[in-house]
Amino acid sequence: MKAGRIWLLVVCCLFFPASVFAEGVSYIKNDQGLFVAKVELHTPEELKALFDRAESYLASNQDYNNKTSPIAVVLHGPEVRLFQRKNYDKFKGLVDQAARLDAYNIIDVRVCEIWMSVDNTTTSELPPFVETVPNGPKLEQDLLSDGYRYF
Repeated sequence: MKAGRIWLLVVCCLFFPASVFAEGVSYIKNDQGLFVAKVELHTPEELKALFDRAESYLASNQDYNNKTSPIAVVLHGPEVRLFQRKNYDKFKGLVDQAARLDAYNIIDVRVCEIWMSVDNTTTSELPPFVETVPNGPKLEQDLLSDGYRYF
């Protein structure tokens, strides 16, 4: 069964056109710069450091407003599990911080649907502020190609 899911992941990554993966995602360019979060370790500590840095960015940027493009946080690994409802009590502080930053348009959290299917995670297990995208790594590469840089 697991080999079948991996094969599905490979097929999706190779054969779906890039336009399908970017569907529904829009970020407004601005003078502040365009940022995408670089998530490498896929740990709660890494996300906490990222969210703390985003809060510092907001505090130090007096020109920030709702027209400023949020930092794209594209998750496509085990860190997605931190946002599952069943793990809320354990990671409440992190999820609440992400929700607050999302509400103030500081970050925009997106989760990879391919990773979700391999992990048997459903959209209903995630908080309402977390959106899904068909292919997280592809979205991240598209954003970098469009002028985003790592935050």
